Amino acid sequence: MGSSPLRPGRVSDKLKGDILLAVAKGELRAGDRIKSLQVLSREYSLSVNSIRQAIRELVDEKVLDVRGVSGTYVAASPAVKSKPVSGTVLVIYGYPPANKFDSGQFQLGVLETLSERGVKQVVLDCPGTQTERQHHERLRDMLRDGEIAGLIMRRHTPFFQRGMSELPMVFANNIRPPSFCVRCARAEYSMTEMTYLGTERLISGGHTRIGIISQPHAALAEPWPVPGYEVALAEHGIVADPKWIGECLRWNDRDALLENLARYFRRNEEITALCVTDDIGCALALDVLHQISPRRAAEMEVVSWANRGSSPRWRRPVIRIEIDHVKWGRASAALLLGLIDGTVATGTCHAVTPDLVEA
Repeated sequence: MGSSPLRPGRVSDKLKGDILLAVAKGELRAGDRIKSLQVLSREYSLSVNSIRQAIRELVDEKVLDVRGVSGTYVAASPAVKSKPVSGTVLVIYGYPPANKFDSGQFQLGVLETLSERGVKQVVLDCPGTQTERQHHERLRDMLRDGEIAGLIMRRHTPFFQRGMSELPMVFANNIRPPSFCVRCARAEYSMTEMTYLGTERLISGGHTRIGIISQPHAALAEPWPVPGYEVALAEHGIVADPKWIGECLRWNDRDALLENLARYFRRNEEITALCVTDDIGCALALDVLHQISPRRAAEMEVVSWANRGSSPRWRRPVIRIEIDHVKWGRASAALLLGLIDGTVATGTCHAVTPDLVEA
């Protein structure tokens, strides 16, 4: 995480937070067996002793039971606190919910989870300056009256005001939270996991010359998605040429973008498959490649991150890596309720697992 303002404390706190969150959401139920120490050690890159200590603390807190050699299980009545929430949860968008980012589905997941707990909620979006001004005034009044129990931020916005930094806050994105937020967590989709998943799919299809096209972002909370790509290749003993990694998708200059894409394809004639990190960028890249070589474009196998299928009409569909936005919304709401309850530690990051949708 580097300079991220999240304060994770011990790395093993992430394991505890993940287990507590899974129990609170009902993903882990009484009697369910927890993964072995060895498996958790690999997944969290921690020593077995650190994993054992985190599990012991959850046993002491009556969340888990150790049953001799048979393993560790969720306790019959796990002592995960669930205090009533006093106040209103605000769900704040940086864009209107009906846009192409599937925010409407995200909102549905959030509101379903909050409603199940009887929590009052208010959704604020900011499609225009006038609306933003009205929201600022409403926020100021609610802060003054102490009405806000917590916030879910779908995207960074100019809504921050004095008094908000101490509130429980969940950022449902892959961007580092502002440094002044002292009680925050993140519900993200892991960019590294997504490129790993896409690269694995292409390798399973027999490809060994795989290109990646991406848009690096300085504010991301994790490195732009080369690590997942490199790990997947290394696991299969495949050595990628560094020039196969193209930082092409810079949207501030469309002419430069198209020129970069053309240059990328001309200097990488040997690649047979692509992992592209943007659905719109995927369609543009394929159109550029089609202009250079219709045969290469038609034969190129492509995995792309996408909220919806995005592919030029002249070719077969692109294999998509998608996020279940309802699941993401529910995870964000559960994370916030855990922050309010005290069952989720500040600095917790919950990664939403992507789904691979075959063409």
